Amino acid sequence: MKHIKRLLVLIFLCIVCVAGYFTYRGYQRYEAAVDEISIEEKIGEIKSNPSYTTYDELPKTYLEAVVAVEDKRFYKHWGVDIISVGRAIKNNIQAGKLVEGGSTITQQLAKNLYFNQEQSIERKAAKAFMAFSLE
Repeated sequence: MKHIKRLLVLIFLCIVCVAGYFTYRGYQRYEAAVDEISIEEKIGEIKSNPSYTTYDELPKTYLEAVVAVEDKRFYKHWGVDIISVGRAIKNNIQAGKLVEGGSTITQQLAKNLYFNQEQSIERKAAKAFMAFSLE
């Protein structure tokens, strides 16, 4: 029994180290993106587009529909929805491949503004840091 506990502690520590590594790499990627062009500059660039539409100009029904489909807890989280991430991880493990994501609307915006479509843990971490900043 003592050996099993030690093995579980070792596995847990390995998971924490790997998670820490990818979080650190994601943070570096986030910093590099913001150093290249700040969030304020990016927002200014978007607002200068002739087809830019303000939030107030969008129909309330449209906004409610987007939130209902894309991010039901949009108004209840701070850029990352832990429940959605956990659900996505569980479903992906069960399927043995990537079948769903847990990104919020804010994370999708971060990806479209700063990152490519690459599927990696580092990009996901960078996207989470960017979502915190955008919120």
